[in-house]
Amino acid sequence: MRARIALFEPLVRGFYLKKKPDDKEKTWFDFAHEKVPHFCFDCGRLVHANGVCVPPVDSTLRCGGWLRASS
Repeated sequence: MRARIALFEPLVRGFYLKKKPDDKEKTWFDFAHEKVPHFCFDCGRLVHANGVCVPPVDSTLRCGGWLRASS
């Protein structure tokens, strides 16, 4: 699958989707981002505007070291 992403916006962690059109509840699907050369674990962006990181107010909702792949 291909996706178009905005470089100055945080990467999306996943999305909700109904498995079937008649389902009442949506299911969460995680995105897996592979081979990302530069990633800020504080704000979730690939590129900082003016080179300045502006983390979200509630950093527990976005990104963190827990996103790092195991070596």
